[in-house]
Amino acid sequence: MHVDGKISGGYAILCNCGNAFATERLGLALECPACGHTELGVDVAADYYLRSKRPSSSHDVSSPPFAAGLAKA
Repeated sequence: MHVDGKISGGYAILCNCGNAFATERLGLALECPACGHTELGVDVAADYYLRSKRPSSSHDVSSPPFAAGLAKA
């Protein structure tokens, strides 16, 4: 189960069974109305955050932007 995207009323959730549904917020737990599968809201939210913040292949992840301001030892 994962967040497919943000919508005006909250989030579009896609379940592993293929069913999509909407929820206003990612609460304690999410339950698919079609198959009954449940996931913890914090796990779904963390997955969404990590997927949306993943660096693109054009960035050099070995040298993060904040490293430029650090003093060299």
